[in-house]
Amino acid sequence: MLEIDLSSPVPVYDQIKAGLKGL
Repeated sequence: MLEIDLSSPVPVYDQIKAGLKGL
């Protein structure tokens, strides 16, 4: 499961896309 930082200024979907690229 990808870790989502809700306190981050980066939108959640951008975090998810970045996480998928890192796989």
